[in-house]
Amino acid sequence: MRAKDALGDLTTYDACTVAPMAAMPAKFSRYGTPYAASPYSIDQCRVIVPLAGDHTIDLDWGKLRSMPGPEATKGADLGGGMRLVADQSAATFCVQDLRFADGLAMSIEADAETKSGELCGYTRDVAVVIGKFLRGGGTAGHAIVQQTSLRHKDACSLLPAKLANSVPAGSPMIALEVNPTHHSCQYTNNNAQSIVLEFIDTSADLSVFTDAKIVKVGGRVTARVTETYGDGSTSCRLVTTYTKAPASQYSSQNVEGVAVSIIRRHSSSSLCADATALAGKLWVKLK
Repeated sequence: MRAKDALGDLTTYDACTVAPMAAMPAKFSRYGTPYAASPYSIDQCRVIVPLAGDHTIDLDWGKLRSMPGPEATKGADLGGGMRLVADQSAATFCVQDLRFADGLAMSIEADAETKSGELCGYTRDVAVVIGKFLRGGGTAGHAIVQQTSLRHKDACSLLPAKLANSVPAGSPMIALEVNPTHHSCQYTNNNAQSIVLEFIDTSADLSVFTDAKIVKVGGRVTARVTETYGDGSTSCRLVTTYTKAPASQYSSQNVEGVAVSIIRRHSSSSLCADATALAGKLWVKLK
């Protein structure tokens, strides 16, 4: 089964529709009803699964990438030409890929704030549900969007290499693999610095972002968030709203947005200043 046959138009398919929550194993609702959360990308579906002791698992699926031929026989066979391939995992996260016969793969991710040995089990469960749904003749739902929707735009056209290289980096930024839907764009220079531009679904109220500072950038209200990761790298992320988004099966979020992040391996006092300057150049291009 090819991704394009199973999912249809990749730029408008709704990832939530291929994994019906009613079809998930009973453990998903053992400690409460799973609930929708704002996805990190316009291509994703995001659901929070309650665990014991007020803990949760953050599940995301739907983002597509190209997976080369040598991966074709790796992983577990889910039938219909689909395979589940391990990507990366640790104590607090697990990423697996549902690979289709045409070489495109759907990322399925699970994250938790505390160590959990169950995470890869949850991502596998989502993959099995998606595989069964598609093999059974289920079809992906599609967002009904305006022509001005971000789903019709190319993130790398908004952030071309010349603009990415206008950010101080010490060495040239190189574009990574193009996302099949063109809804995200990423550049890096040997992992010392990365720049990521993504189209997202979000709340119109940008103050919902944890620890966000609301600022005006390029004439647009913007949420700015800094975060330090376990490996010592730091990111500065800026988010602005764009236009009304279509309703999703799980989510009541109703705004499309644009998010740009700069991630640096080493601490930098200019990180957010550089990210804000880049956002200013991007936001004025949004029409």
